Amino acid sequence: MDRYPGSVQEEMRQNGGRLTLEQILRYGADIARGVAELHAAGIVCMSIKPSNILLDANGHAVVSDYGLSAILKNLTSRKVPDDSNMSGMDATVLSPNYTAPEAWGPLKKSLNLFWDSANGISPESDAWSFGCTLVEMCTGAVPWTGLSAEDIYKSVVKEKKPPPQYSRVVGVGLPGELWKMIGDCLQFRASRRPSFQDMLKTFLRHLLEIPRSPPASPENDFTNVSLPNGVEPSRTSMLDLVHDNPNALHHLVCEGNATGVRDLLAEAASMENSSLIHSLLEAQNTDGYTALHLACRRGSAELVEAIVAYQQNVDILDKDESPPIVFALAAGSPECVRALIRRSANVNSMLREGLGPSLAHICAHHGQPECMQELLMAGADPNAVDGEGESILHIAVAKRYTECAIVILENGGCSSMSIPNSQNKTPLHLCIETWNASLVKRWVEVASKEQIVEAVDVPSPVGTALCMAAALKKEHEKEGQELVRILLAVGADPTAQDDPHCRTALHTAAMINDAELVKIILDAGVDVNIRNAQNTTPLHVALNRGANSCVGLLLAAGADCNLQDDDGDNSFHIAADASKMIRENLTWVVQMLEHPSPAVDVRNHRGWTLRDFLERLPREWISEELMEKLEDKGVHLSPTIYEVADWVKFRRTVTSPDFGWQGAGPKSIGFVQSIVDNDHLIVSFCSGEARVLTSEVIKVIPLNRGQHVQLKADILEPR
Repeated sequence: MDRYPGSVQEEMRQNGGRLTLEQILRYGADIARGVAELHAAGIVCMSIKPSNILLDANGHAVVSDYGLSAILKNLTSRKVPDDSNMSGMDATVLSPNYTAPEAWGPLKKSLNLFWDSANGISPESDAWSFGCTLVEMCTGAVPWTGLSAEDIYKSVVKEKKPPPQYSRVVGVGLPGELWKMIGDCLQFRASRRPSFQDMLKTFLRHLLEIPRSPPASPENDFTNVSLPNGVEPSRTSMLDLVHDNPNALHHLVCEGNATGVRDLLAEAASMENSSLIHSLLEAQNTDGYTALHLACRRGSAELVEAIVAYQQNVDILDKDESPPIVFALAAGSPECVRALIRRSANVNSMLREGLGPSLAHICAHHGQPECMQELLMAGADPNAVDGEGESILHIAVAKRYTECAIVILENGGCSSMSIPNSQNKTPLHLCIETWNASLVKRWVEVASKEQIVEAVDVPSPVGTALCMAAALKKEHEKEGQELVRILLAVGADPTAQDDPHCRTALHTAAMINDAELVKIILDAGVDVNIRNAQNTTPLHVALNRGANSCVGLLLAAGADCNLQDDDGDNSFHIAADASKMIRENLTWVVQMLEHPSPAVDVRNHRGWTLRDFLERLPREWISEELMEKLEDKGVHLSPTIYEVADWVKFRRTVTSPDFGWQGAGPKSIGFVQSIVDNDHLIVSFCSGEARVLTSEVIKVIPLNRGQHVQLKADILEPR
């Protein structure tokens, strides 16, 4: 390798981690040409990365180590740790940062230097590696830096994502066609990636626009690299240069050459011909961008400052009618935004001739809090609404850009919380949908009382914010509880009902058996007997859904068992009816019977009383305690009908049976052996047969059908 004194990686280190546009184009063309020749010979490189791209004495890029990884793969394959279906996936000595999705496949055959269809390796695999290499050459950042091989595997193969560093390529002044080409290289499906022949044509086409001189670093002076033998440019030579290359200023910006930009503009301004500097500043490149647009897209405040010192109209439009500040916002550069604002950029301009989004909408879309701060402090409308009814707060909240949304709220955007969009959802509704309790809390802190009142009870298609918060799924119940607490504290209407279920927040909490949420709502002073459109109470809902933990809380809070819904059912009716599926409800009937004046004789609209519901249940389900409570309240069930094989036990009130214990005891359980008559039974206990009165025993649930059991109170730990 003595013939190759350097590499692209070393060149990047010398240039501060990045390359100039000319270097990217020249090295890219060399690489594309070389790999295309290898593919023509049937060889897949598999290891394209900056350290493997060598530079010869003339500065030409040469591909090295092609196929070497394929040989090493046979010798030193190793497994990636498995935590979810990654078994059989091999991370070889191929660098995972540059490895195509299909190259992570299981090894089915030994891999050689030539194309191997067994694991999906193809020439298109090199296109992915080349795309990752171009990302690094443009940004100076290694693709997937900071991630383990396992994490890269998940992102590339499972989630089908390109390197996150690719999004930063847009800010380096790269022509749009090249940026798109890199994105095409990073397509998950190999068939969608470009060939190296096509990429070579793209590089060569853009190289034609650049003066032929080998750049040494991004800080090169344009005039120095454009003139031979180090001759200082005269006014005549400068004029000739601009005449020969109308995009001279664009090239300097793309290279990040702030000194060259300043010198070129200063010399052009010093000439008596004012049209020269105007042509430099207003000229558009092949993508339709002015130099100021490119400087803003690059996110370089130094370049922007150098240009706006001479540019009177900083709102000049590109071919898509976008001003430069749009690119500064996309690049996330508050310094560039500030520089443009100081030159009177219109922060309230609307794109697409006033029909499109505002600058603040664009900033919210990119989630740039510092840029948003600059816009709003310069007078941008914090409550601006686009043609689709979306406020800037809608966009920031929907995209979960919490910091950006807080900046909007703190700079006059609190009124937007009450603005519904085309889907009749306000930003407050979106906060609930995205579980953003911290943002709602901040809104409550900075908004006025009037602004809160105006927004807090605005209905969405599924109810108010309070109803939505109470209905959040179980995996987000903590956020839902916090949101409910905040909304109730600022006066949200607890009687508001969702649509179409007509549930209040308390009804919803009872339905989903969220005892903590029920407690939060009750502690806020909400009426425990609140009714919905069908006159159903939360206790009705809890009993009907078997929400036992909530039933206890509601009863302890004073829930009225006698209230009837639109069907005439009270809590006794509902509990007894639902006990066909939820047997624990019979325990709650016992507890409700202890309340003062229980309405046990009330009939519903079908004419049924509590007794009618209980008569339809298996008699063995009616516990002795429930039977006694009913008799105390004057409710007498029909006599129990016994059949052979029914399981029975002595009533707890029986202390001396008419026929004696006959070897049995008060806690003995047996089954009916025979029926003597309506008043006498023969029961088989463990101690033997015994004659008993039907009034002395009670049916119990058969032991072979399953029973609810619990530890005795005096048992600290089961054996």
